[in-house]
Order: sequence, then structure tokens, then C-alpha cells
Amino acid sequence: MLSMAAASLSLPFLPMLPTHILLNNLLYDVSEIGIPFDGVRAEAVARPQVRSMPALIRFAAVMVRCRQRSTC
Repeated sequence: MLSMAAASLSLPFLPMLPTHILLNNLLYDVSEIGIPFDGVRAEAVARPQVRSMPALIRFAAVMVRCRQRSTC
């Protein structure tokens, strides 16, 4: 919503009415209700996860290419 506030400073019109912003926030909050009740396996939090930096960079490169072509 910060982007909408910044956009309203430079646009000659409001990008969203206040009721739209409130409804958007409400819908987002409702969709996030399940997060605190999510169960995590004990073995998943028993020790830190090891991540591969080359795999992460490869994934990011694929996503950038995918976004540039607008197809995946």
C-alpha cells in the first residue's frame, strides 16, 4: 500500500479510493489468518537448512528471463 500512497503524490487522480484500500487490506489480512496455525515438522526446524548459492542464482536468472519474455 506504500506504493499506492507514493503514486497518489505524482498522479493527478487517486489510484484507489479509501474504501478500495480498506477492502484490499481486509482481504489480504483474511488470507493470512492461517499462517500462525501452520504446523512445521520437528525435523525441519531441528537444524539450520543448507542452501546452495549457485542454485539460488540460477533460479533468479531463470525468473528474470521468464519475466522478460512474459512466459515460463
